[in-house]
Parts: sequence; C-alpha cells; structure tokens
Amino acid sequence: MSVRLRLANGDQSAFAELYDQLANRLYHYLLMQTGSPENSADLLQDIFLRLFRKRDHFRSVDNLPAYVFQVTRHEWIRWSKKNRRINAEYSLLFEHAVEDESHSIESREEIAMALNEIEDHFREVIELKFFGMLTLAEVAIVIDKPPGTVATWYRRGIAQMREHIDRDERE
Repeated sequence: MSVRLRLANGDQSAFAELYDQLANRLYHYLLMQTGSPENSADLLQDIFLRLFRKRDHFRSVDNLPAYVFQVTRHEWIRWSKKNRRINAEYSLLFEHAVEDESHSIESREEIAMALNEIEDHFREVIELKFFGMLTLAEVAIVIDKPPGTVATWYRRGIAQMREHIDRDERE
C-alpha cells in the first residue's frame, strides 16, 4: 500500500515516516517565516495535527512533499493573521538559514543579509527551494502560482541577492 494511502487510513507509522522525512525542512521554512524557534516548533506540531485530522485528503494527493508544504504555508498565513509577524532578526537568519559549512563566515553572512533584503515573494520561493529542498514545480504547487512565474521569481530573487552582495562588496 502506498504511503499516501497509509496516511489516509491513519497509519501512525506512515505519519512517523512523513514526519521524519519532512519535519526538519518544514521547521526551517517556518523559522524563516516566524523568526522564532518556539513559534516554529508550535506551528509544526499544529500542522502535523491538522494533517492527521484531514488525513482523508491524502487520497487525492499526487506530490506529498508539495502538499505538506502547501498545508504548512496555509497554516503560516493563518497564524500570521492572528499574530503580528515577528521579523526574523539578522542573527537568526545567519544562524539557521545558511548552515552550509563550505562557505566562509563572511560569505554566509552576506548571503543571509541579501536574503533578508529581497522582496518577500522572491524570498519565499528561494526559501522553499533551498531550505525546503523542493523543486520549482513543487514550489509552484505550494504557493499556487504557475511554474513559469515561480521560475521567474526565483531568477529575480537570486539576481536581487547578487546585486545586494555586489553592492556591499563595493562599499
């Protein structure tokens, strides 16, 4: 039986597998949105509870990671309407967003600062792509935009980040 059908049937081991597969990626996405480890952890718990309660929806899901990120994004939007958005502070972005040890501290700092300075919709696409480890096609499903739009936003976001980094290097 497929994982999505096991999920739809309420198989707890399937939910454990889903959690193991996606929780870290979802947490980092939520952390970028909320700027708070505590709020991100609480939201993550709420999301998995919601997925369990609405488990019959899994029967019609084609792309499981994209569906879970879509639910996550909707929960984040719902949460942010109830709560004042807490902007992720620079230090939090630096600490959690760019954890690739192959880059120097200076380059990680530049990347985090540039990510924090680009337009929100570009930033969300980049966060879902890199920190959520989704394909651009999956990102399109999550944010309910055409794949071409998502690809354009991704390219423009990367270009804006490069502009910020280049400007900072010249100064």
